[in-house]
Amino acid sequence: MRQFRLQSLGFVLLAIFVAAGVAVAQPKRSTGVKNDGPSEGPKRSTGVKEEQSLVTRQPGKDVSLNLASRARDAGATGKGVIVVVGVAGAEVELLRHRAGKSASPASFQLKGQNNTLTLSNLEPGEYLVSLSHPDYVTRTEKINLGAGDIKTLTELVQPKYGEIVIGGVPEGADIQLDGKVLPASALVRSEAEGQVSIRRLLDGEHIVTLSREGYDPWTRNIRVVAGRSVPETAEMRRATVTLTIKSIPGARVYLDRIDRGSVQPDGSLVIKDLEPAEKADLRVALEGYDDSQRNLKLSLSDRNPAVSVELRRTPESQETSEEFITGSSRWVVPQTWKLDRKGLHVSGDAVGLFKDPAEKRAFNYYANFDLSFDTRFENGRGASWIVRARDLSSYYLLELATASATGGLPRISFFVCRTGKCELKDSRPVVEKLDVPGDSYHVITEARGSQFTVKIRVLSTPRPDDPQKIAVFNDDTYQIGGVGFRGRDDNRILVQSLVVTPRGAAEK
Repeated sequence: MRQFRLQSLGFVLLAIFVAAGVAVAQPKRSTGVKNDGPSEGPKRSTGVKEEQSLVTRQPGKDVSLNLASRARDAGATGKGVIVVVGVAGAEVELLRHRAGKSASPASFQLKGQNNTLTLSNLEPGEYLVSLSHPDYVTRTEKINLGAGDIKTLTELVQPKYGEIVIGGVPEGADIQLDGKVLPASALVRSEAEGQVSIRRLLDGEHIVTLSREGYDPWTRNIRVVAGRSVPETAEMRRATVTLTIKSIPGARVYLDRIDRGSVQPDGSLVIKDLEPAEKADLRVALEGYDDSQRNLKLSLSDRNPAVSVELRRTPESQETSEEFITGSSRWVVPQTWKLDRKGLHVSGDAVGLFKDPAEKRAFNYYANFDLSFDTRFENGRGASWIVRARDLSSYYLLELATASATGGLPRISFFVCRTGKCELKDSRPVVEKLDVPGDSYHVITEARGSQFTVKIRVLSTPRPDDPQKIAVFNDDTYQIGGVGFRGRDDNRILVQSLVVTPRGAAEK
């Protein structure tokens, strides 16, 4: 009969709990939470909630959680209440401290959206309350609980980890934390925004390195503060090559036909920020020297290559003379020119250059030389001739114009022509008479380094001190090149003889 009564009393209590909407469950000790970032912060309770209930999993303990209206009559029963506010999933341990007696703590787990745990029906005395969670610092508080006391603990939650959010991360970049490559599972990527989050980082200094093939590594020392998100922006630059060219000072350096500047007085030129390339065309050029060309491989395996380029002086052609008895085979001439028994007739604005049959280059080359030729002004306007031509569009041009061409005194002018455009450098009046119809002139040009001396002898009025010096010009744009003629300003001339005599470096 007694056993039946106890069973009946149990059924009645259970029915009361169910009717009151109280859920009875055995809490289990947490083994941790998923390693996917900090939990949400605690949500503060505004009072005891009656609709939630958990009971201790230790048998024989008369400790209940959130039992209906227990807080209101705690004083009447002589018991106390402890309310713990934490985070969902946190473990709470309650240990009653008794001098000289050992006891096992009662364990509970915070559940529900309000993250509040109410411990009621507690005997007065000294208690230790501990709150632990994988993402937060474990806290333990000592509470002296008296009869009818309601103690609330709300400051137990302190985050253990922080995070780093890095923007501007190139797709496919590897990320290292403190020297170790992080697996993809440890990162939260936002490819659309180019952001990567590194979570669950302990408070303190951390070294973050981003690396990707074709880019320079990006490294930062970042101070992480628990509970905070630290923003950073990665500026990963494409990996480049720095090329050093060593050659003669003043030489121009071209890489893939782009002018990269000239070699400095110390004999080197540094070219930075070059993209890696399997084949890069290098050309080094200097007046008076043959161009040097080669192909380079720019590889990230050697980020600072140095290339020495040896330049050889352009050899001068041999002394030559032309009497115009072998046709035009010794000239690179335009179609407007013609050759007959009188000599070479030059007309039109195109350039013609002298080429000896033995010369392997496109035309003869001379540095320091004397050029002399005999000519007639077929239309009375004067003559134009070329020295130190680098090609058909870059050269020095000298022009002798008669009074009828200038509308005043005869003049001798000196031009520097680059890529087809001629710039007047100097012009001088000439006192010699150049307008006698049918007259002939012997013109001499002496080239010595950057100085050009022009002399003339008028065959109709010879003088004992002929030839007469009529001008001296100076310019150092071109140091070596070919000789020829051009029918500038509609002048037409007849060239009857030509002699070129090299003078060598000693006479500069």
